[in-house]
Amino acid sequence: MQQAFDWARRDRPAVVFFDELDAIARSRDDAHEATHRIVSTFLENLDGLEAVEGVIVLAATNRPEAVDEALTRPGRFDRLVEVPLPSASGRRRIFEIHMAKAESRARRQLFEQPTDADWQALTAATAGFSGADIAECVRRVLEVRVRSGATSGVISTEELIRSADGIGRPF
Repeated sequence: MQQAFDWARRDRPAVVFFDELDAIARSRDDAHEATHRIVSTFLENLDGLEAVEGVIVLAATNRPEAVDEALTRPGRFDRLVEVPLPSASGRRRIFEIHMAKAESRARRQLFEQPTDADWQALTAATAGFSGADIAECVRRVLEVRVRSGATSGVISTEELIRSADGIGRPF
């Protein structure tokens, strides 16, 4: 973490991105001493960037309630943006993007052209899915096809729906 901040100060302009912030900056209430040190170091670095132009620090988390409150005060991570799960039309568009990307890599058609009814069934089966879940769904259906040894034919909407089973849901 310290190296990322040092690099950003030295090589401006820079964007520093921390994924899963809750894993490294948990609330210090009832936390281990190491957590206190990590959060304190984080805060010192964020405060030290106020005078430095050209450095932006971004972070993402699925658990904002687990992040130490001191990090969300003004001058630190002071803008919180919630990114909701995609709507049915959003899920369709994400499927279209990942399917087109796979076909572009394969340089051939891999998926049948879904009808409106197929899209309705697919988006209904993937309600609550994130973009990453949809990417995994497409990846899994392709993996099943490769493992089966099938080299011809296109992947049906039903196969996509089956590949979605179990993705995006808690264990």
